[in-house]
Amino acid sequence: MQYLRRVRLDRTHRELRLAEPTTQTVTSVAYRWGFFHPGRFAADYRAAYGEPPSHTLRRR
Repeated sequence: MQYLRRVRLDRTHRELRLAEPTTQTVTSVAYRWGFFHPGRFAADYRAAYGEPPSHTLRRR
């Protein structure tokens, strides 16, 4: 995986872990970090962290 893409995934992961699930969405966080294709983002996220981004957000 590209270095820059991995850094953006890491930042997205951190923000999802800290986000308030009642006011934030996976899509808004992903877009903020430059992921504009939700399906590709979700696949890359799952490959990197072993779970869908929605689970990270809800686990808060």
